[in-house]
Amino acid sequence: MHRGLGIPEILSNICELIPNDTERDLHCLDSGTNHTLAALARTCRAFQNPALDVLWNSQFTILNVIRCMPEDIWEWTDEELDEDDEDEEVSPIALKRPVFPEDWERPLYYARRVRHFALGDEHVPSACYDILRVSLPAEHLFPKIETLQLYTTQSHVFPNYPLFLGPRLTTLHLGVCQSVVHLTMLLDLATQCPRLQEVTIRCSELEPSPQLQAFSFVAIHLKELRSLNVPCLDGPSLDHLSGLASLEFMALVRQPVFDIPSVPARIQAEDCHVHGEMMMNISLSDTRAVSEVLSRFQARSVRMLIIELPRDTRAAVFLECCSVVVAQCRGHPPSSLTIRCETFPKIMHTADQIAVYKVPVALLSPLFIFENLTSVYLAAPVGFDLDDDSVASLARAWPRIHYLSLVSSMSKNVPSRATLLALLSFAKHCPFLSSLTLSLDAKVVPTIASGPDTPRPQQRALSSLVVCDSPIDSPLAVAVFLSSLFPRLRNVSSRGGLVDLAAQWKAVDKALPLVGVSRTEE
Repeated sequence: MHRGLGIPEILSNICELIPNDTERDLHCLDSGTNHTLAALARTCRAFQNPALDVLWNSQFTILNVIRCMPEDIWEWTDEELDEDDEDEEVSPIALKRPVFPEDWERPLYYARRVRHFALGDEHVPSACYDILRVSLPAEHLFPKIETLQLYTTQSHVFPNYPLFLGPRLTTLHLGVCQSVVHLTMLLDLATQCPRLQEVTIRCSELEPSPQLQAFSFVAIHLKELRSLNVPCLDGPSLDHLSGLASLEFMALVRQPVFDIPSVPARIQAEDCHVHGEMMMNISLSDTRAVSEVLSRFQARSVRMLIIELPRDTRAAVFLECCSVVVAQCRGHPPSSLTIRCETFPKIMHTADQIAVYKVPVALLSPLFIFENLTSVYLAAPVGFDLDDDSVASLARAWPRIHYLSLVSSMSKNVPSRATLLALLSFAKHCPFLSSLTLSLDAKVVPTIASGPDTPRPQQRALSSLVVCDSPIDSPLAVAVFLSSLFPRLRNVSSRGGLVDLAAQWKAVDKALPLVGVSRTEE
């Protein structure tokens, strides 16, 4: 054997290159790669450990560890089980005798190689996890684990998640906390895993107070966080996070309103030395929560801000949320802004209902001070009251916009007063706009005057246009108009529940290439 193959690092690199890029990115090997690594481990003693390291690097079931134990410990059944059956009486595995420390020698030989562990729903009874936890002779089952993902909804699995923790753990995804007992088990997370950088914990519909207490306790004791996704946090924990230079992303999926004042010394820009950019995603039931959270991060640059409001948010509340964002983010404006209501399938028919929920675009003007916005996604219950003048003001306010979407969060938009002339404003003022979604009245196709002194404006960045419940009479004429303003437009589609309109806009999409060829030949 070549002397170079006696160097452990070279052997490890060879084995790590056997999986393809996709397998490495997903931490999931296909059967062919598994067979290759297993054969390599059996063929040569020099390759045994490097091949086993890659083979066991990522695991998606606890059964592989159990199968490494002596055969006389467990009884296996060949019953075909229903995927939805969680009855432990029909489990494929049962204990036959006590588990002794020496029974763990072979399982631990392989388990120490696991760095990524993901677990979904599988038919392993709670007693099996209890036996593993109680009989484990080592401090950690997976001492080198870096990523733990428990996506199971089985209530008996969550209490056993500490079995899989390790001191090197940096990424933790847990779901779903279903009781106060589960929340209690999270409290020593920072002690067990001090290197945690990415934490996502889902929770069922528990009372807000115990959630707030538990998740805040966890957050305030984590010192190296880069990403945190939990239901809610209290004021002191938010103040702690605002001072973490490492924090890049935070999501609060059910943030309540609380009356705990922030600590001025921690949030004032002139007193704070934390300047890192971050992304923030907040779901809430009251705009006061937006103010309470954002006020604690005034010294941070929140480059991407996502706010999700309740599905029945009225126009006045939507606009109040916009004003709060402006007030709290004026010093460090975001480059990407999303304010959306939850998906609202109910269609409102009465004029009174529409009047309460539709949002006039002209009243979004407080957001116009964020002139560096590159991405804006706004979704109100029935959409936005658009006209050509308000769209023109919007286009002038956001000259650097790349992505813009003004939509309804339910299946039908309020009728638009904006015409195809509104698109002229984007052609004139938004040279970087590449994707646009809004509602239009395209029944009348305007003629744009052009001549030697007044050339027709053209914008060459727009490639995708999505229209929402937009009436149209002449698809070919609309295609010609669009192509004249946006020569590189390649995709036009319709969003909404009206089948006949979708067919008309599909015809526009099909006509675009033909119109483009004709224009090139001219």
